[in-house]
Amino acid sequence: MSGLPFVSVIVPVWNDQELIGLCLEALAGQDYPADRFEVIVVDNGSTDATASVVKNFPFATLLVEPQPGSYHARNRGLAAARGALVAFTDSDCVPDRGWLRAAAAAAARDPEAAILAGRVELFRPAGDGSTVCENYERLFAFDQQANVASGMCVTANWVSPRAVMDRVGGFDGQLKSGGDADCARRIRAQGGRIAYVPAMLVGHPARTRVDALVRKRRRVVGGRIAAERSRRRPIGWLWTYFLISGAQIKRAWRARHYSHADRLRLSLLITLLWLMSSLEILRIASGLEPRRA
Repeated sequence: MSGLPFVSVIVPVWNDQELIGLCLEALAGQDYPADRFEVIVVDNGSTDATASVVKNFPFATLLVEPQPGSYHARNRGLAAARGALVAFTDSDCVPDRGWLRAAAAAAARDPEAAILAGRVELFRPAGDGSTVCENYERLFAFDQQANVASGMCVTANWVSPRAVMDRVGGFDGQLKSGGDADCARRIRAQGGRIAYVPAMLVGHPARTRVDALVRKRRRVVGGRIAAERSRRRPIGWLWTYFLISGAQIKRAWRARHYSHADRLRLSLLITLLWLMSSLEILRIASGLEPRRA
C-alpha cells in the first residue's frame, strides 16, 4: 500500500447541484487507500446549491475560482494539488470503483507516459429524454481511443504526472472549450506521449435533450475558434462544419444497428446542429465572445 502514488483528483464544477453528488459518492467509494488520494472540487461561480452539496462530503476540499471557464478552475485545482499524479474528471462523471487503482497501475507500467487517457462509457441518465439525442452521443461522443489516435485526451478521464502539467503551465484558461486538445498538443510538442488505458473507466451521462447538444456544440465551436482565431476566416469555419456534418450523416446512415427512421432522425438532428454551428460562427465573427455554455 505504501508504494502507491499519492493522487490529486481535480473536479471543476459550475451549477451542477444535481450530479456533483454522484461524482463525489463514486470518488468516496474508490478501491484505493483513502490516505493516498485527495479530491479537490473547484467551484467556478455556481449560483445554485452546488457548494452546499460538496460540503456534505468532508473528504473533498472545496476551492473557488471566480474567473469563468473550466480550464481556469482546473488550473486553480492544479495549483493546490499535492499529488505526484493529477487526475481530472468532470462534475457529471461517475468514476468506476477501480479508476484510481487502474491509473496507478498504468503509471507504474508506463512511467514515461505523459497522459494516461482512460475510457469514457456513456450511460442513460434518469428521467425523460430523446432517444435520437442519446443515439447521437453514442455515435459521436467520448471515443477516447479515437481521441488518443488523433493526439488528444478529454479531461473527463485524464491522468498525468504533476511534473508534466507543471512543465507545460497547465491549461489555457482563456479557452471555454478545447483546452484539453490544446494542452495535449503542447505536451506532445515537448515529446510527451499519450497512452490509452481502457481499465481506467469513467461513466458519463449521455445528453438526451436537443438543447444540451446545442449548448455543447456552441461551446465547442467557440473554443475551436478561440484557439485558432488568427488562422481561419469565418467562411473556413462554415466550410469545416459543413464537412463535419456531412461526414456525420454518412456515418449515421452506415449505422445499420439503427432503424431507417432512427437514421433519418439522426440526420435531421445533425442538420440542426450544423445550422446552430453556422449561427455561432457568424455570431463570433461579428465580434461577440464565445459562449461558456
